[in-house]
Amino acid sequence: MVMFMNYQPFRSWLRKVDKGMIKSMANGQSKKSRKGNTFMVIGANGYIGWALICQLAYKFSGCHIIAIDKDAGYKNSMTKHSILHDKLEKLSEYFKFTYDYFVINMANELDCESALRQDNPDFVINLADGDKQYNPVLKNLLKYNKKAHLIISTGYKSKRRVEKDYPITDFKTANVVGTCNWITLIDPVLATNNDPKKWINRLISDCVFSKKVVIDDRYIPMISLEDITRAVVKIIRKGQTSKYERYFAHDKIISSDKLSMIISSTLEELGYPCEIVVRPTKNGIAKLKDKKRFVKLIDKHRPPVEYMISYSCKNFLDTR
Repeated sequence: MVMFMNYQPFRSWLRKVDKGMIKSMANGQSKKSRKGNTFMVIGANGYIGWALICQLAYKFSGCHIIAIDKDAGYKNSMTKHSILHDKLEKLSEYFKFTYDYFVINMANELDCESALRQDNPDFVINLADGDKQYNPVLKNLLKYNKKAHLIISTGYKSKRRVEKDYPITDFKTANVVGTCNWITLIDPVLATNNDPKKWINRLISDCVFSKKVVIDDRYIPMISLEDITRAVVKIIRKGQTSKYERYFAHDKIISSDKLSMIISSTLEELGYPCEIVVRPTKNGIAKLKDKKRFVKLIDKHRPPVEYMISYSCKNFLDTR
């Protein structure tokens, strides 16, 4: 039995991926509290952005989602995916929400100011260029946002504090892995795009098409796509008492040795044997930040990141 199926909570998680059951569960989610109803997602056509939109539609029945991306078409991906318009239309067949989408670049000051003024969101979630040292989208948001609760994803090692007169939640995010999250599994049209340049994606792909792959020894702080999208939902549910709150968003550090074991053993069970050779380096173990606040924030009953990596092998084979 493959690794992800050996873990009973993960099997339970997968069994709930049923269209009828999810619609029924969405009705129950709508009765829970929320601190706003209009959500602007910047980077909506991206890997995390689209998965988050699916979570918002599922968790907050009747909400309004403003999806913004400078590129709403097909992106370079190792798995099949649909354009943003088609994904939004398909998502609206399953959940009760309204949406607008705009193909604009929020790095442009005039576009950013106009979008914030016109749409008047309760929450703005910025998932565009969050891993870059200079983020013009965030710079413009900090300049032109007046009152919306701003949720941002910045680099895991970043020490910068971002404080304004309105609430800001800063997820200092580790490597986000997993080719899917729960809601995106209910229909092929809802699949996320998966950048083939991302290290784990490339490793899975290389292993499927090769008999032997060589990787460098390293230790990687990781979090699953499911966890980071649930974390945003939790903030929308509870709000926050202080103006600025910071979370070091990670599940655990995984070494190259463990990663190779997860991927090679899973693919072998699925009929794609591959030897992964870990090449020794002088890389030290990465220093973990305190994740207690983040772990406390998110739902405890979710698959650990190593099982999401294992399932990503199957998801890649099913959707390539």
